[in-house]
Amino acid sequence: MRCELQLPKVIFSLILVCFYPNIVSAQYGLYGERERIGWVNDNGSLKGEVDCVIINDYELKNVNGKEQKGNFIQKWIYYFNDSGNVDYYERYSASGMLDSKVVYVYDHCNNNIRTVLYASDKNVLITVETQYNEQNQKISERNYQNDELLNVFTFEYKGSMVIVKETFGVLAGYADTYYLDSEGRVIKEESSDGRRIKMTTTNEYDLNGEIKETITRDSHGNISFVYQYSYDENSSIIKYTSKSGVSVDAVWYYTNDERGSCVQKKEYKTETEFPVKLREYEIKYKQKTTNN
Repeated sequence: MRCELQLPKVIFSLILVCFYPNIVSAQYGLYGERERIGWVNDNGSLKGEVDCVIINDYELKNVNGKEQKGNFIQKWIYYFNDSGNVDYYERYSASGMLDSKVVYVYDHCNNNIRTVLYASDKNVLITVETQYNEQNQKISERNYQNDELLNVFTFEYKGSMVIVKETFGVLAGYADTYYLDSEGRVIKEESSDGRRIKMTTTNEYDLNGEIKETITRDSHGNISFVYQYSYDENSSIIKYTSKSGVSVDAVWYYTNDERGSCVQKKEYKTETEFPVKLREYEIKYKQKTTNN
């Protein structure tokens, strides 16, 4: 989704992001997908007009030079509240069975204060509890597996910097420092183990304020990852390229409707090869009520 942002790059968070990419929505870090779904508010949330979004993933086959849908991979269904926030979403496997469910709880300021990941048998797998200050800035995040505390992250604000530290957990002492520009956008991120910087990520924006390119370098300055984004005249994404160093991992091309919402995207392994994966979006809007 367009406004989804990831947690600091630590092992626990990477596991969540890989298998449940939208279970959490930390304020900082600009990586991954940026599809627009419905009209978007200035803060990146939806305006409350979308009821649900159904996302289906398929393999694509090359049959005599023509695209043909292959095996069904998985389905995601996102349900939104009137404030434009995700109430919950469900993931279904290739067999059509419910695989997992993620539920979000918000406070009166629409801050996500609790996120719960349920297994298919409705048992709780992961719980994320988040606290905010009076400025609605995230100040702490606690991750539980069942009732066992796994990780604690703290958020410290220093002028144009935000420092996110893991204070409890496997990587306690690790920290991400985010540098913001005058518009509050992340322009640089430094990841350290508490002693030295292990990774640096820089973000470049276009004239419309959209993320244009993200480059991650290792501690020696070598490029590890590059993410590039292209948009149409309405600032809806039309192309996303992911690279490991200089090698292309994947290229996604997007199709958007008249509202600028993404309705389809196709994955290519290179710029010129046949597409290998298809993602389709079905957007259902809330019915408008009329006053008699």
